[in-house]
Amino acid sequence: DGLSGGLGGAADKRVFSALRSIPDIIIVGAGTAIAENYRSAQTSAELQQRRLARGQQAKPRIVIVTNRLSIEPDHRVFDREHRPLVLTTTAADPHRREALEQVSDVASFGDEHVDLVAALRSLREQGVETALLEGGPSLNGAMGSAGLIDEWTLTSSPRVVGGGSQRIVRSAAEIADTFELRLMLEEDSFLFTSYVKASSSPQ
Repeated sequence: DGLSGGLGGAADKRVFSALRSIPDIIIVGAGTAIAENYRSAQTSAELQQRRLARGQQAKPRIVIVTNRLSIEPDHRVFDREHRPLVLTTTAADPHRREALEQVSDVASFGDEHVDLVAALRSLREQGVETALLEGGPSLNGAMGSAGLIDEWTLTSSPRVVGGGSQRIVRSAAEIADTFELRLMLEEDSFLFTSYVKASSSPQ
């Protein structure tokens, strides 16, 4: 159905939950947030306590990247208790911005396309140390082109599915980073791998 859920399994969901328990923020493109019907991170009470003990917020903050503010303010991702951050451009429609500012914090970086380097630099200055990128392909490509991806975590599903699906990375610019295998796990024929950039050290 063009969604990721049908490819996963019980172990995949546990890995997904574990990954989401780590970062300060979860970055997602507006298209993926809409297609996958995103909401605030569903972090268990136990994990929330662990995060608080580490000096983090109880839940990772959702950060939505959208050049044109293409997500509606009534989407369920806009949680009053866990207000998302929307990264956009100076060219975005001011009326759409005004509407989204009622349900989120909105910040502009770049004129036509979100300047991801500047945005992440600003977030780092605000205390963000770890970010989890959840796509989709265009945002993955933009982050990769900017050299902002330090680690890939991939699930290989034991299913053969044919169709017109896109790559997990879509970019007009060539990306030629090299990554090294850091971790491999298996359960129920699902394979979970973590790769770190060859010039980086695991965090």
